[in-house]
Amino acid sequence: MSDNFEEEEDIVFPSGEYYIGDPCYVLSDEMWDYWCYNLHMKKGEVWINGEKVAIYSTHCGDGEFIGNNGFTYHVDSGCFGMVPSSLFDQTMRQRAEKLGTFHHFAVDVTFMVLKTNKFTRFIYIGGSDETDSDDVELYIDTY
Repeated sequence: MSDNFEEEEDIVFPSGEYYIGDPCYVLSDEMWDYWCYNLHMKKGEVWINGEKVAIYSTHCGDGEFIGNNGFTYHVDSGCFGMVPSSLFDQTMRQRAEKLGTFHHFAVDVTFMVLKTNKFTRFIYIGGSDETDSDDVELYIDTY
């Protein structure tokens, strides 16, 4: 499978709760500005307020993308990623609930990015609260 992909990247996050979707919905204006202006919109693994965040461009910018879980992820910044819950408050969470998903991983989670010339696939692999040991795989293709 990976032979068909042009680029692969993996970032391992510790267990915990994470938002999966467009980071602009859960990062405060100050954090978003920090990423834009101080980090110059760096893609990949970035550190914001001492926390690891994954931010990548979608294949085609803004839009709605359906994950293999059936959820429609909304993207307005052209980016998709993973943000630890320690970086957002309840107000941001409520704003983002219908735009992305929240997951609690009981074990370390691997965030993978696979790219082809036709799409970018974001994959999350890690143990959930329900299974505690089985891998949960979520993927979202952005065309």
